[in-house]
Amino acid sequence: EERWVAFRLADTRWRMDPEGGSEEAQRELSALLESAPRPLWMEIQESLGDSWWVPPQRRQWHRAWPHYTEALGGWAESRDLERARKRYLELVERIAQPEASPGPYPRYGQYGGTLPLEVIENALSLARSDHERGRFQYLLASTLWNQGDWTLQQRIPAAFQAALRAGRDAPWYDDALYQYAEWLSRHGRPVIDEHGGESYRPDHQQALKLYRRLVAEFDEGETRHWRQAQRAIEELTSQVLQLMVSNVFLPGSEIAFELIARNLEEVGFALHPIQLDDALDLGQRGEWSDWIDGIRIEGGRPIRSWSMELDVKGDREQRRERIRLEEPLEVGAYLVLAKS
Repeated sequence: EERWVAFRLADTRWRMDPEGGSEEAQRELSALLESAPRPLWMEIQESLGDSWWVPPQRRQWHRAWPHYTEALGGWAESRDLERARKRYLELVERIAQPEASPGPYPRYGQYGGTLPLEVIENALSLARSDHERGRFQYLLASTLWNQGDWTLQQRIPAAFQAALRAGRDAPWYDDALYQYAEWLSRHGRPVIDEHGGESYRPDHQQALKLYRRLVAEFDEGETRHWRQAQRAIEELTSQVLQLMVSNVFLPGSEIAFELIARNLEEVGFALHPIQLDDALDLGQRGEWSDWIDGIRIEGGRPIRSWSMELDVKGDREQRRERIRLEEPLEVGAYLVLAKS
């Protein structure tokens, strides 16, 4: 009883004053570990972990995790099954979302603390309600994303879909919706490519559906992801056409440039020879942001023009093509224009 009271006093001291009372309380708690029986030993380990992780001004994951892993291991070995199940899940929840965090529901891992896959899978096996299962499926998907293992990442879509079944009222629902769309668009599903190798294939169409679902189900002030989702929708649905020339070319060498396009079926090109000292009007530079915008080719005819069909499959993929000129050009400066 004396040890329990001493633990509660030290635990309360640092929670009341995380900045001024933590160091002394941590010393007292560490001293109690030497003689504390279980489950008081697990309670002390939890408190020490919380003292490094829960206060927003600390967030020292590398110092919190050794205590948390001891507490989680202790509860996993406990014979008091119902209490151990409850405490294990509560601890996983608290680690994933520290108390007193700013914002409505901090994104898992944003402070640097991510749980091992084994811990998330243990929590999922202990979950009983649909709400609990949805929460830990979301943590599972986020954890698998960070694994970098091709085989493990095959489980991500099912985990996100299970998390979303919890419905709009779940605190993590909008996070899961946005992150699933982000994963599909920027990373993609694991696939076997045409050479038999392991790779990833973005699914922009499905990502677009999820982004649209988010802005339809939430108003702008209801989720922190609304504006990002709106920008992603605009990015995936708008037409993109860019040209890039990486360098100058030696006389007689192969001439090539890069084309970046999205949502375009055909692109036309025109190649104009220019005299930079005449075509570039630096006196009008206040009217444009990039010097190349100041080049004028008024009335000049291109020396070459051609068109190119793009392999558009309705997948909203951004395509990058290297365009090579079949014949060399005479020494000089040239402007290549592209239009859809």
